[in-house]
Amino acid sequence: TCRDGPCVRRLVVCVASLRQKKGHTHLLAAFVLVRKRIPGARLLLVGEGPERASLTRESEQAGLARGVVFAGYRGDVAAILARCDLFVLASLEEGMPNALLEAMAAGLPSVVTDVGGNAEALVDGTTGYLVPRDDPGALAARMIEILLNPDLRRAQSEAARRRYEASFTLDKMTSAYQALYERL
Repeated sequence: TCRDGPCVRRLVVCVASLRQKKGHTHLLAAFVLVRKRIPGARLLLVGEGPERASLTRESEQAGLARGVVFAGYRGDVAAILARCDLFVLASLEEGMPNALLEAMAAGLPSVVTDVGGNAEALVDGTTGYLVPRDDPGALAARMIEILLNPDLRRAQSEAARRRYEASFTLDKMTSAYQALYERL
């Protein structure tokens, strides 16, 4: 163990535009709590947007400069997701987030806020966790739970991939729309 807690090296990823509605401020507040418990954890923020400069300052002021990486826009999101341990989305509002579906396709457990279409995609407790919006403490608690429990992480990873394949592939979605049109 490290001096301040378990010396666990885990990579958490958030793929989202750096805009206020994506809740990055809450995510950074949550990650302060995660790093207190898991000093080796790192947060990778993939995306660009008007909040980048303020979020960078906020990260530095919170003592997260060594724990948070602002990766900017990336064209290799699938490859990045394949190298991560956990997907997180702290959105304050949301539609049906493609990033969450991409994370599920990559077999990542997820911790996301209970807004918009997140609850339609994620099965709470099975493929990850839904947490209330504006609640960094709940976000951190669920992140820590997954990061410190390899059996849970593995089970949620497998469930996320199965859920994606059963419900969200192009073939599955096309079939669902066709069935809806036939019923109507």
